[in-house]
Amino acid sequence: MRLIKLLGLAFMATLAFSAIGALGAGSASALLFLTSGGASTTFTVLNLNTSTKPAVLETKGGQKVECEGVVGSGTILNKTDLSHKIVFTFHKCKASFGSTCSSAGEPSGLIKTLSLRGLLVTLLNGKYGIETVSEKGTTGDLAEFKCSGLIGEVTTVVTGSVVGEFTETKAESEVLKKEAKVEFAKGVNAGEAKIKDYWTLEGVVSATLTSKLSGAVVETAESNEQAVGDVSPAVEVKFCHG
Repeated sequence: MRLIKLLGLAFMATLAFSAIGALGAGSASALLFLTSGGASTTFTVLNLNTSTKPAVLETKGGQKVECEGVVGSGTILNKTDLSHKIVFTFHKCKASFGSTCSSAGEPSGLIKTLSLRGLLVTLLNGKYGIETVSEKGTTGDLAEFKCSGLIGEVTTVVTGSVVGEFTETKAESEVLKKEAKVEFAKGVNAGEAKIKDYWTLEGVVSATLTSKLSGAVVETAESNEQAVGDVSPAVEVKFCHG
């Protein structure tokens, strides 16, 4: 995340990118998930930071939503750079102004993202990362929730994308494994909108998150705080240049 600091993905939350000269614009297209069984596989995600620090969604204006726990799940498609049907669930969520926050149809304090898509990318530091966006693309919503309390009801819609870095080296990433760590690094400045930079066929792209509060016209950029997620696929998976 980052969606709500995860994702603090949540997995894919926070779910870095040397050799910049050696990375061509076409390098991103050759990345693949490869599963040991040759078929798609499910995975689960656990935010490891929740024991010491909550997951946080924060706007430039200083409003925060803090959640005590984050879990996630999704599907990795074999021989592609894609994972999909990713959903993160944030538990015991409260806003800085005292309200409890929930997604529609969920118990009080529970925020659930919409269905998300993860795309393998090459980061600017040469490592592999993953960009998480809506299943509808960068224009789709990542999550929507309401905070109800003393000041009434406030609706927040989160859009954009978040990019996390797999902490392994390239060599380590290209070995079949049933666990991987994804890190979402803290931005240099508080409220910084840039979440990570990565290569695409069109060049370098910056991932950003924005939120709209109760339909307000002006969007506010999310802060980018440190988070680490533990990704555990059901079968062994490696990610590498195909």
